[in-house]
Amino acid sequence: MRKILNLEDFAIDRLHYETWYDQPEEDSDPAGPNVRYEVFRNDTDPSQYMLELEVKLSVPVENDRLGYCFSAQITGFFRFAEDATEEEMQYLIRVNGGTILYGILRGQMAALATPLGKILLPTVYMNEIVRETEGLAPEPGAKGSAAAISARPKKSARKKSASATKKATRKKT
Repeated sequence: MRKILNLEDFAIDRLHYETWYDQPEEDSDPAGPNVRYEVFRNDTDPSQYMLELEVKLSVPVENDRLGYCFSAQITGFFRFAEDATEEEMQYLIRVNGGTILYGILRGQMAALATPLGKILLPTVYMNEIVRETEGLAPEPGAKGSAAAISARPKKSARKKSASATKKATRKKT
């Protein structure tokens, strides 16, 4: 089997959980998580990418009067095989990279002890998130729509985690 994409490192830059009481029903999002991402490419090594994934979710638990909200940002550092095509890299960093990072966040949240018990983030179909974010047509046969998804706006003066600053200079792709 060809190993085309490798996760070299990751850092959870932000993880916030909060239990809420008496939150108005309209503040919760029953549609599911809001997932956004931003892709960066190494200027000196085009096989290296950095993917930032942000997830936000608000879940009512008991008659919409009790629930929790969650937000997190995770940064992953990936490397592609030398024979990977540009098309493969652009697709896989978003779909497979996003799936890998979301899975890491799901595992971290499931391990937390909260007043409401174990937190299980819902599964997502990353291919649909990427298609909606990038403005591509839905997959043939796809039904329904993904959660509220938007590409993160570019911030010119962003602070990166310590591990992110140690990596080579990257540019957004």
